Amino acid sequence: MDEEDAEELLRLQHEMEIATKELRDSEHYCKLRNQLEGDSLLKNEFSRRIGSEKQVQMVIYALGSLVYGFSPHYQLALALLLREEVGILRIGEIQVFDPLMTPADVKLIKSFGCNALSVNEFARRRVEKPTLFFLPFACLDLVANLLEANWSSSMLDNLMILGTSMHEWVEERPDVISLPVITSEIERLTSNDRLRYIHTIKDWSIEFAIDEGHKFSPFRQLYWIFFNLDAGIDINSLLPSFSTLDKIQVDHLDVKPIPDDRISVVREASELSYSEDFKPNPKWKQRFSRGSNNYGYGGILYNDQGKTILSYMGPVLSHVERIEAAQVEGLKQGIRCFKQWLPNSSCSDDPKLIIEGSALNVITWANAFIPPPQRFREAFEEMTVMLGDINCLVYYVHEVANNKANELAKLGMALSEFSLIMCRESS
Repeated sequence: MDEEDAEELLRLQHEMEIATKELRDSEHYCKLRNQLEGDSLLKNEFSRRIGSEKQVQMVIYALGSLVYGFSPHYQLALALLLREEVGILRIGEIQVFDPLMTPADVKLIKSFGCNALSVNEFARRRVEKPTLFFLPFACLDLVANLLEANWSSSMLDNLMILGTSMHEWVEERPDVISLPVITSEIERLTSNDRLRYIHTIKDWSIEFAIDEGHKFSPFRQLYWIFFNLDAGIDINSLLPSFSTLDKIQVDHLDVKPIPDDRISVVREASELSYSEDFKPNPKWKQRFSRGSNNYGYGGILYNDQGKTILSYMGPVLSHVERIEAAQVEGLKQGIRCFKQWLPNSSCSDDPKLIIEGSALNVITWANAFIPPPQRFREAFEEMTVMLGDINCLVYYVHEVANNKANELAKLGMALSEFSLIMCRESS
């Protein structure tokens, strides 16, 4: 491993440590632990399947890329915490696959004692012993493939799934024939063929919701799912009749090439979630620091030509958790500066703002991937009020791309109060 790869691995490991701490301290994880330890019905479902097995394999499909996504950090962190802290599951080996995984993802996954699969199984793994499948955002096809590959009473009994409810799949997809996304006859037939597995098995599934109504984005609509069928039942007789299709061929035809510029793809996908009238453009860009170890903050506001409009810096006076306090204060002061400058700018009628920062935890709080800790919720509520109707996107950038803001943070720690430096605005 060369020096650059080693530095990237250390950075990713640090981000994973942040995500793991955030998750371990969260109300959502606390409720999940309490459910696993206190729900006797759920414990019975696990105990009946696991029996005397010393270890249970966990397989994760559709994790995404840890290099280019927030949610995969928390999802992998959950798998690691379940392995380390929840004895009833007896998780041993963890195997991970996603077609978006990069070489850096693979190294990171292996560094946490997990195995990164090199072959796309399309979720068609047959299980001869109890296996826990974690399907955080698996599509319908993957779920149906897993069911089809294990379509017998004994093998379905070995499946334990942490994923989307079978009933929710049915409610969402009562029939795919009329869906506008279906572009060909073979795609329509294949989709309906896979959907029939979920329609059939839903009445035999036992599901336990995890913390319904929570605001932890990476784990929305997750259930513990089991299948209880009578040993003598002919499960094939339950399936609606359908013509045989070459699903494996269709799978491989559907595989899309991975683009080289993944960051652009991620950003474009984020911006597509906004309507055209409110789609952000980088007219004004703010960068804020991640907070220095000596607890200063700083930031810069740029225009669309990359010219500096203003800079700011200051100290953090709090005596508790001052690194995180500096990170949050850097963001809040940056938004306040933008708001104060905005009335005299040329874009006051249609304000749009892109914020970039290297403080991963603050970025995830600002994007509502996870709720901020109670001690910072008032600050985020204040920022929400300040932004008002301003269309704003918040992005994570690597620390090396945020050097100027971090240098301001180092200067800010030596100050006794907030300092603002105005520059001549470029036309």
